[in-house]
This record gives sequence, structure tokens and C-alpha cells, in this order.
Amino acid sequence: MTPTYGTCHVRQFILPTQPASVPKARHRACAALTDLGLDPNTEVTQTALLIISELVTNSVVHAGHRSPQVSITVATEPCTLILAVHDRHPQRPALPTPPDATSTGGRGLLIIADLTRQAGGSARTVPDPDEVGKTVLVRLPRGQP
Repeated sequence: MTPTYGTCHVRQFILPTQPASVPKARHRACAALTDLGLDPNTEVTQTALLIISELVTNSVVHAGHRSPQVSITVATEPCTLILAVHDRHPQRPALPTPPDATSTGGRGLLIIADLTRQAGGSARTVPDPDEVGKTVLVRLPRGQP
């Protein structure tokens, strides 16, 4: 599924849901954001790359057994950066709650929610029309064009 983002510039790529795809996703997203005219050293770009890394990690860990690929989309509107990570697992993430203090995982969605909120953005999960997959869609303000 490829969500529609209105009138903007879009870059999209697909990777296998394997652990090696996490750093590849970050690298390719950085290249895509640079190609779209964003400075890779700005706070919004660094926040976007961390969010993409966390979302792809979630797809690898939680959806890899049902979704052989993860699709990553970065798009720009005049004042907004749009990030979308799609997999074909039907489970849609619930609102994050803090994990047990002794656990070694389970903080990805909490990190995403905190980063998005601190940046003044929004995040939501959009189910596929067939209810088999979903897209986590994040919108971050990027200042004046």
C-alpha cells in the first residue's frame, strides 16, 4: 500500500524485514532527506532518522515473520516532514506505556511518541484497506520553507 500525501515531494524504498535493514533504512532515509533538500545535521532531520530507525526495528522484530518487507517513505510539504513505515502485519501498535524498569526492550514506541511530541508533531497508525497491514505515519514540523 502506498498512502497518498497530498502535494509534496516523496522518496520511497523497500527493505527486507531483517536486522541488517535497520542501519540501511537510516542511511537510505538520510540520503532521501538530503535529496529532498533537508540538511542532515538539523534537529528535525536527526529526529526523523531516529524515528525511522525505531519504526523499522519494530517492523523487523514484530512483523518480520508475517511481512517479508518493510516500506519506508519520506515526504516533504512546505512546512512538514512526513515519515511513513509500512509492513504487512495486522497488529496496530497501541499507545505506548512505560515498560518495566528491568526490561531490556519495549521502549521503541515510547521513544517515537516522545520525540514526535517534543518536535510538535503527530503520529498515528493507519490500517491497510484489507486490514492485513498498517502504516505508522509521523508528521513533523520543519519550519518555514
